[in-house]
Amino acid sequence: MKKKTLPLIVLLAGLFCSTAHAGFISTDWKNSGDKLATLHEETGTEWLDLTQTDGLSINYVMSQLGAGGLYEGWRLPTANEVHAMMSSILSDYSSYFRQNVYTTDHVYLSPTNGASAQVLNFWALFGRTQIQFNDVGGAFGMYTDGGRTLLAGPQNGRNEGTGRDRIIYNYILPNTSYSHNAYGVFLVSDGGVSLSSKLDPSININNPNSPAAQTPDEPDVTPPVDVPAPAGFALLAGLMMMLRRKSS
Repeated sequence: MKKKTLPLIVLLAGLFCSTAHAGFISTDWKNSGDKLATLHEETGTEWLDLTQTDGLSINYVMSQLGAGGLYEGWRLPTANEVHAMMSSILSDYSSYFRQNVYTTDHVYLSPTNGASAQVLNFWALFGRTQIQFNDVGGAFGMYTDGGRTLLAGPQNGRNEGTGRDRIIYNYILPNTSYSHNAYGVFLVSDGGVSLSSKLDPSININNPNSPAAQTPDEPDVTPPVDVPAPAGFALLAGLMMMLRRKSS
């Protein structure tokens, strides 16, 4: 019995570990192979590439979220979602991602010389909204929190003469009408929007708001109820029994 149980335990442990350390993978938004979205496996949330909203204001993007809009089905992320995403992809710089701390000083220099693997990975997943040359540039996204318009993203600081990455987070911008040719707008989906999630809804299963995580409505099955026979039928049955007795 123990020999049969052990492999099952090992398998379950492996599944748990794979979920606990789930990462980010590219998914397709409109066409197969376009890789214009990114799935955060741990939360089941998909993020649209920043290149798809580059140079636009939050107000304009919001006007395109409804039916028939350019970004139908997507939504603005919460500040907590931005925090979780940034902290996961750029874990080496997690000390810079302080929630509820807002700043107008966007020069956060990392101790890394040159673009780190995590910054390059962020660029690969979200695209670059600022491209200067080779490995110099940045990927920046706008979002909102408590009425504030904020900016976050990593930039390689070689062009600044520092040779180090620069991390921007909770950097205050003027308002939701503001736009910049190097800033995109963060957008997320709970599932059922991207081509990848339509073809395989289970990729969003860890998101409690995803279609895949919803419990289908159970059919309304009412148990049969014994209905007493009408009085006329009961009287007729009684008369038939009496006639049988007389004939016998």
